[in-house]
Amino acid sequence: MDSRRYSAFVALSASALLILAGLLVSGIVPFSTPGNSVGLGPISSSATGNFDQLVVVLMENHNLNEIYGPAPYMTQLADQYAFSEGWSSITNPSQPNYIALLGASTFGVSGDGNHPNLNHPTLVDLIETSGHTWNAIAEGSGSGCSINPDRGEDHFPFLSYTTITGSAARCASLHSGGPTDVVAALNAGTNFIWFTPTDQHNMHDNSVASGDSWLQSWVPGLLTAMGSKKAALIIMFDEAYTSPPYIYMSFSGTATKLAYKSTASYSHYSLAKLLEDVWGGGSLGQGDVNAPSPLEFFNAGGPDFTLSANPGTVSFSAGQSATSTVSLTASGGFTGTVDLTAVSVPTGVTTSCVPTSISGSQTSTCTLSGTNAGTYAVTITGTSGALVHTAPVAVTITAAGPTARFAYSPTVPVVNDTITFDASTSTDSDPTATLQARWDWESDGTWDTSLSSTLTAQHAFGASGTYTVMLQIQDSNGFSDTDSKAISVFASGGGGVGAPPGYGLTDPTLLQAHGPIYIGSDAQFTAANGVRSGTGTIADPYIISNWFIDGNLYASSQAMLWIEGTSSYVVIENVRISNLLGTNQWEAFQLGHWPATISTQHVTIRHNEVVNAQHAYGIGIREGSSDIHIEANYVQLEANFDWVYGIATDRGVHGITVFGNYVNAHTSGTFHTVGIHLSDYHVTDGRRATGMVAIQNTVVNATAGGIISESSVGTIIGWNLVYMDYPGSKSIAVDYPRGIETEWFSNG
Repeated sequence: MDSRRYSAFVALSASALLILAGLLVSGIVPFSTPGNSVGLGPISSSATGNFDQLVVVLMENHNLNEIYGPAPYMTQLADQYAFSEGWSSITNPSQPNYIALLGASTFGVSGDGNHPNLNHPTLVDLIETSGHTWNAIAEGSGSGCSINPDRGEDHFPFLSYTTITGSAARCASLHSGGPTDVVAALNAGTNFIWFTPTDQHNMHDNSVASGDSWLQSWVPGLLTAMGSKKAALIIMFDEAYTSPPYIYMSFSGTATKLAYKSTASYSHYSLAKLLEDVWGGGSLGQGDVNAPSPLEFFNAGGPDFTLSANPGTVSFSAGQSATSTVSLTASGGFTGTVDLTAVSVPTGVTTSCVPTSISGSQTSTCTLSGTNAGTYAVTITGTSGALVHTAPVAVTITAAGPTARFAYSPTVPVVNDTITFDASTSTDSDPTATLQARWDWESDGTWDTSLSSTLTAQHAFGASGTYTVMLQIQDSNGFSDTDSKAISVFASGGGGVGAPPGYGLTDPTLLQAHGPIYIGSDAQFTAANGVRSGTGTIADPYIISNWFIDGNLYASSQAMLWIEGTSSYVVIENVRISNLLGTNQWEAFQLGHWPATISTQHVTIRHNEVVNAQHAYGIGIREGSSDIHIEANYVQLEANFDWVYGIATDRGVHGITVFGNYVNAHTSGTFHTVGIHLSDYHVTDGRRATGMVAIQNTVVNATAGGIISESSVGTIIGWNLVYMDYPGSKSIAVDYPRGIETEWFSNG
């Protein structure tokens, strides 16, 4: 194998073994032959207890100067936590270094690809003898002693020792898996975790930059999981090629020092020495005997404790309460009493813990109560002399009373259809309360029904249009809540096919010039951002209207009218956006964000005009958007770029109605254009779009697809008109154009 490209990502959990090494070493528990495991004994009274859990990660085949500096994330870890600048590998190539890490000697093994069947104790014996647990995880396949890591024993030395492979119990601690399994083992309380990744992750077959990015993709989550634990992470390399062969060796986590560096000399044998000092359990009797111990990189050991609160998140109604149980975990021989106090930020949650002091295996039940709705961070603090630790509890207090919800059927009603409105999914903070409902069919401020314990009602609309239906739920305690939805009612029988007359601007004479508009929160619905009127409620939405935005003047703007992260009701109408020619221009109208998912709700885009969109979509609805109504707009493309869309939504959008729009998806070239695109290719069921409706739209000259529906559920497409109006035939590729197409888990 190429000794410059060898990888091991180590997160090790093993048990301590005591060995007879031919000469007596103080503190070693002898046994008859190297193949015999050491009997369990008490943890050494001299154990320093600097950490309770340790994850060790070995990367592959790089010198210290190739990592510290050139690898940004690993350099950040080294600077933020503790770092050794004098740690040496043992030899070259890889396998003898792995043998030495696990057994504190190479035992004469040289080169790679060996199957030595070593009958010697290892870190596994040390860890088990000291009363700790372990897991060894490798990216690969299989499990137990049939595990198949990427490079077999070269990077996974557990298979090289018969003291491990000869034990069914120890084989059961060998697993294939990835970073999520490492975090899961840590959360499960495993003391020592070894992780061997593939050569595509450990810098053996991938670059330093790639390996550094891979670590950054999951190590922050591991460090977060360490939280209130007394835990540490070691990231190191198997071998270096300089003289001395210094490797990158960092120590991170809650148990390590911060911003600490040392040039003291250490070697791979110091890993065994570290476990012997921190957890006790004797010695391997090999290179660990005289190896220096790297305790300097860790916080002080000795008696200590941690606190945990379960559950860590509670929710209750105003005036009520919830409980969380606080547990004490001792380490390093801690036997003290811990006094409990609690603080709420902001103030508003009162916490009472019984008992107020705990010790040993005791727990305390903490009751949290409050009267004001909101979210609070409660910190429970445990104090024992100079030792202070905390446990967080996230508290949500909900408003007292009901939560109104309703659904309706059919979801695409036509004139004079009997629509059933069902509010039976409404709930109340008081489970004993009874509920009544009443309805306002047009949200005109007048209730059309009286309060009734029957939570369903029926209504038919006599004319097509969009109606805002409001529900009020009142509980037997006198509290109430409302919910409302915009219901689109279509002409009977679909009213023919294609966009009805009247699409586009309502009055071009009212247009005034304006620059690009960006609204990123409800607070930004202002006159400066184009708002003409309204208060943002369903009965009085914000109105953005009568503007003309010329893209020729704003070539660097991504979107001409962009709204994201809002929940107010807003209507955009009689707005013209033209001349989107620039390569930085991507959308005329944009709701939501990409690639981030940002909730954006309750927007109506109607009677607007997009003209000469060469490089940009007409209307783009991004993931996280919901309750969006797109009606009677005119969109004209003149695509000079491949895959330009008239009206498009991402996956993960909900309740989108596209009705009565006219899209001319024209291109003078041979570019793919799409009239209306619903959702996107399938990723997961949880990210499929729901409640998509495309009715009575006209799409002309789309060279790829008139209407395309992808990963979605409950999609309705009907009474649309799709045709070509080019001189002669227009074919831009084999199997194109297409008319109306469903694919990628699109159901409706």
